[in-house]
Amino acid sequence: MIERGEQPENVDDALEQAPTNATREQLLTDIEALRAGLIAVVLRADPQAHLDIVWGHNEFGKMNWREWLLFARVHTLDHARQMQAIAAILTSTHQP
Repeated sequence: MIERGEQPENVDDALEQAPTNATREQLLTDIEALRAGLIAVVLRADPQAHLDIVWGHNEFGKMNWREWLLFARVHTLDHARQMQAIAAILTSTHQP
């Protein structure tokens, strides 16, 4: 969207199963490659380009690409905090 200014489809935030033969390492490598590619595109982008193009999320509404980036960052940090809290609980309940 950022590079071509094409209207994306709305996002249906549903869990998808990873391929049965996927390893944790490969999935993390794939995610990192996608993240690095996105960062490279964003750094080259005109920050004012295509802000009129919005597409929706089934829970959070319509956003332009800059709003999507902010949403992704906040959403990722929320999940990281959730995982840290779970890890802390698991660590405290398994100590002798």
